[in-house]
Amino acid sequence: MADFPMNRNLEWIPEVREKWREFCIMDQVGINKFLEELKRIQFSIIVVEKNFDATNSFETEELIKRWQSFGITVNRLDMPGLHSDHMEERFIALAESMLTSLNVVPVESKGKLATTWGEIRK
Repeated sequence: MADFPMNRNLEWIPEVREKWREFCIMDQVGINKFLEELKRIQFSIIVVEKNFDATNSFETEELIKRWQSFGITVNRLDMPGLHSDHMEERFIALAESMLTSLNVVPVESKGKLATTWGEIRK
């Protein structure tokens, strides 16, 4: 169960909003609370075409700017389409971005022995 900070008319409920702000990483209070943890993560965020009716790109751009102003690393991926367009391509772009940020070193499996959980526990 959750207490939402707005009512059905999209009006803020002050006592709920104040509790909510502490955990919202779009709000300055929440960002300050989790800043060190947020700085340890490299975020990749897709930004789609601007359209007031079919995307949240304006809010996404605001989040990216706010996080960057706090020194949080954000990899912005501008992609065509509206909210749910080109999902396969977006997934691939996010996966490639994540792999790049992991700085993965290839592993050569030739000549290696498989280890089972039972052998590890010994």
